[in-house]
Amino acid sequence: MSHAADVTVIATGGTIDKEYLLSGDLAVGEPAVTRILHTMVPSVTVRVVGVLAIDSRDMTDADRDVLAREIGAAETRAIVVTHGTD
Repeated sequence: MSHAADVTVIATGGTIDKEYLLSGDLAVGEPAVTRILHTMVPSVTVRVVGVLAIDSRDMTDADRDVLAREIGAAETRAIVVTHGTD
């Protein structure tokens, strides 16, 4: 049975989701918040939505529109947007 989420986390990429590859390259990976919050706050149901997986230097107005629509569509009152910058 599925329970409603208490918190929606909208992951957008950036440094927080970057993976430092052995080749020296950087890639935006899966949302890091999934690994972190599910183990640290087990009493809170967290829904993680990966909306964008981009570097902040590449974010456009169209990307911000996508983010705004996702925030508006969230079914929880508590919303966290994750993004990191270098």
